[in-house]
Amino acid sequence: MKGLILLLAMVGKPLPKTYYPNAGAHPTARQMYKWGSELERKVTAKTDVVRMFEEAVTAAERNFRAADEAELNRPAEFFGEKTTIRRIYLRILAHTGEHLG
Repeated sequence: MKGLILLLAMVGKPLPKTYYPNAGAHPTARQMYKWGSELERKVTAKTDVVRMFEEAVTAAERNFRAADEAELNRPAEFFGEKTTIRRIYLRILAHTGEHLG
């Protein structure tokens, strides 16, 4: 789940305040990963984990559907590599499949 939220943040979507109340507007990938790891230690009940995963998948789908061609073709950086927002959404899709598989 933290991976999905990290990837959404990489396309410019804000971190959910429910889980990341102290996140600023532009946290670094390192900060997000640290917060995600802390969250994993705190949230251990299966129902809570499933709910968080479903919220992350829903947010990814909602944001992808709302993106137009210009947004999808916008340049982005993906772990130091120059790419597009579209490629990050493709990684979100692949990452979601890993969880569902």
